[in-house]
Amino acid sequence: MHVVAFFRAPGIVSRLQKPEFILVASFVILQAMCLPGCGEVTINLAGTPSPEPVTPPVSDPGSTDDTIPPSITTFSLPLTAGSLAVDGISIAASDNVDVTGYFLSEIAITPLASAVGWKGNVPTTFTFSGPGSRRVYAWAKDAAGNISEGKSTNVEISLNPSPRYYDTSIVPTLVAPTSSGTTYYVDGTNGLDTNDGLTPATAFKTITKATDRYSNRMKGGNTIKIKAGLYRERINLANITGNTDEAHRFTIGPFGDGEVIIDGSDTHTLTWSQHSGNPNIWRTPCDLKISGASKPPTAVVLDDDYKQGRVVYQLSDVSSYGRWWYDSVNKILYLHTNGDPPAVHDIIVVTEDRDSVQYAVKADLENFVTVYGLTVRGAGSFGVWMSADHCKAEYNLVKYNGKTGIFLKGNYGEILKNKTIGNVLLNWPRGKTWDTSGGWPNGGITTGGYGHVAGNIVDSNGGEGIGCMNGQGSIVVEDNIVSNSWSANIYLDSQPNDIIRRNLVFNNDYAPSNAIDASKIPAWTNMQKIQKRMIPNGVMMGDENASQGGTINYQIYNNLIINTYLGISHYMQRTNAGMINSIIANNTIIMPDSLLCPYGIYAGFELLNNNGLNVGSYFVNNVIISNQADQMLLHIGSGAEAGVTFLNNVYHAPNNPTPYWLGSYPYVKDNFGLYKAATGLDSNSSYADPSFAGGSNVFLPSFYNPAEGSPLLGHGTVQSGFSTDFNSNTRGPQWTVGAFE
Repeated sequence: MHVVAFFRAPGIVSRLQKPEFILVASFVILQAMCLPGCGEVTINLAGTPSPEPVTPPVSDPGSTDDTIPPSITTFSLPLTAGSLAVDGISIAASDNVDVTGYFLSEIAITPLASAVGWKGNVPTTFTFSGPGSRRVYAWAKDAAGNISEGKSTNVEISLNPSPRYYDTSIVPTLVAPTSSGTTYYVDGTNGLDTNDGLTPATAFKTITKATDRYSNRMKGGNTIKIKAGLYRERINLANITGNTDEAHRFTIGPFGDGEVIIDGSDTHTLTWSQHSGNPNIWRTPCDLKISGASKPPTAVVLDDDYKQGRVVYQLSDVSSYGRWWYDSVNKILYLHTNGDPPAVHDIIVVTEDRDSVQYAVKADLENFVTVYGLTVRGAGSFGVWMSADHCKAEYNLVKYNGKTGIFLKGNYGEILKNKTIGNVLLNWPRGKTWDTSGGWPNGGITTGGYGHVAGNIVDSNGGEGIGCMNGQGSIVVEDNIVSNSWSANIYLDSQPNDIIRRNLVFNNDYAPSNAIDASKIPAWTNMQKIQKRMIPNGVMMGDENASQGGTINYQIYNNLIINTYLGISHYMQRTNAGMINSIIANNTIIMPDSLLCPYGIYAGFELLNNNGLNVGSYFVNNVIISNQADQMLLHIGSGAEAGVTFLNNVYHAPNNPTPYWLGSYPYVKDNFGLYKAATGLDSNSSYADPSFAGGSNVFLPSFYNPAEGSPLLGHGTVQSGFSTDFNSNTRGPQWTVGAFE
């Protein structure tokens, strides 16, 4: 016989929410033997009428006998997110009975089973308290109130995701990153140089005061924040004392209330008056000085357009807007403004400085300096110059300087998300200053060994767009837009171990009128050479210096190159030059739709005669397209080339039956079959229409995505050195030819 006893506990609510049965009192269950046929006897210990007989469940999930907690087996979030509410949570848990709740929190404290916030269903979204690097913790519970051990994961939240390239729209909101030391403030409108500079209300008036080399402000870790405005002064960051390392950078940049313009010219010293002989012309005494010596203007920029200002060579030719003439005898500058007072225009008069003396922002021999978020313009020489190691230029707009826009001479420099435009004005109009055989500075960006050049927009500079020569190498040039440079858009020379990847490289601004006047061409050159230089090469490897490492261990991949003179080329001057253990892979090269300039030869890939010194190099998975009758897909100067393996490339030149040129002039011109037979190269490559997705703008990368059925799809060979495409998308198990997977 089973004897079941019940009792009532006043004031206590059952976990099963049946108050008439507060608890099955298993500890007073009496068991006794009874005669066969006897049934269940109920004893009412509370002295009240007994309920109907109840048989306890065999297995009760809510029983206090369950002491085993659940276990979280899976917990993950996306690595990055663009909002505080993060979707895509993946969480799973197991329990010996059943999981009844999930709890997510940014606080690493195990919640009570009764805490507010438990969810009965598996959560798929969690809202964080703010942006940045965030950690979230997860727990699971069962019906008995057992709680699992916590698990956590991270997510990086950016409410304004960082763009791939320099973005003009965010310039007004840029704020100089604060380092570990003291912050000083500059306010050109309301500041005073007699202030202490320690608060925005007690800001200095000039940057020169804030960066006084003999003050205690020039210390590693200090920051200079500058309020919006036009500052007509040149900045010299020197004599930085104390610790200088990654945790103690000296930083200069904007306060965050708008654009900060550093004008390195002496335009503000000029006094204009209307020319009595022509009311459209204004004139000014112009005796510009560098190191005490008189210098002429090299360029005049009007209203943010350097092409508006163009030099002429006698007063009578100052006949249209923007034309200017310098009377070097009387030191008077004449400028055609359509009669407007110069004060209503933004005018920059750039001093000629061939000796590299006048800089807009300079940090010489100072490590760990950051120049951030400034607009830098008008210097006779370099816009931003930093000569020591571990320096950084980030989010600057550098324009209209006489020489290179940003020059980081030291090692381990970072040039990130800047825009450089219209620099090397010594070469405006094109061909004005240098012999077309060489000698000009790099135009947009130069960096030293182990440098990182990424996210920059480099356009219309009078030297190579991005370049570095004779350094220690190991430079990474990635995710840049480089266009319309003089000579070459990207040029790395006489240094090993460089990487050039995921860059958009093009030319869309060739115009013969950009060249110097024919009557003023220097005797050592000619118009043909000048116009040829005005159509840049795309990506160029150089072996000019026999004492340097040369083209060793280069990686050039996932670049999109459009409308350039040569797509990718290897240029050599020394006799022992060659491509050694280098790879050129998965580039998309589109030759010009017209010849543009009739001088010279165009080629998708040019490998000149290297005397058999190429070793262990590869040209694989590239696509080269030409629609012109007189353009080469390939020019291989040495003919058969044992040191470079050509594999899995796709070519197409529908208007040129012999686009493969071998040797030097007079060239052997072959079709695809004859070229393969003559060289033994490209045995498994294809000659076919690539079938791009297309669109309305041939300079947009999306134009070159392979369409469905494209012969590029799945016809590449897998490479070991990288696994993504131009857009950093992961490539599949069977690679697509070209820059886009």
